[in-house]
Amino acid sequence: MLERIICEELIPWIETDARKIMNEAHAQKLIKVQLEASLLKNGFNPSQLQVCHIIREAQELDDTRTDFLIYHGFIGPVIIELKLFSNKDLHAKDLTTKKSYERLKNYMRQYKTDHAILLALDNEIALERDDLYKRRTEKIADAYTTISGVSVHSARLFDRVEKTKKPKQKKKKKK
Repeated sequence: MLERIICEELIPWIETDARKIMNEAHAQKLIKVQLEASLLKNGFNPSQLQVCHIIREAQELDDTRTDFLIYHGFIGPVIIELKLFSNKDLHAKDLTTKKSYERLKNYMRQYKTDHAILLALDNEIALERDDLYKRRTEKIADAYTTISGVSVHSARLFDRVEKTKKPKQKKKKKK
């Protein structure tokens, strides 16, 4: 159910309404509220939300923090990790050698969960560059899905600032 909510409600919301996400912490705050709203919309009543806990920045004994840890009834925790495309770990040639990859494996081991979702948010690639977006998304998915139980989804930040070259201004000569 959580996976369906992410694909059918959260990602479309990110791509149309979550304007000007500034950084990962800002994204976490907005997404937590939207996840709770989506659960209510999908038949959870407020008393059931007491059984379904969405914990932001859950801290483990070694001070590592996962973006979201979601508990629902008898289902063990599900981890949701957000990564902005601008994260330097997502620019490596081999993503499986980076800290973000190892951390996700550690989170799953520490919280004894079989399920994790990596949500990659494109805050870099110009909207007209679909080919580059698809290649980057596939590279991320290919790497992270080598971790058993991990699924990868991506969303494009709709209202981000396009990276365009500024025309050079001519310097005025002093008389």
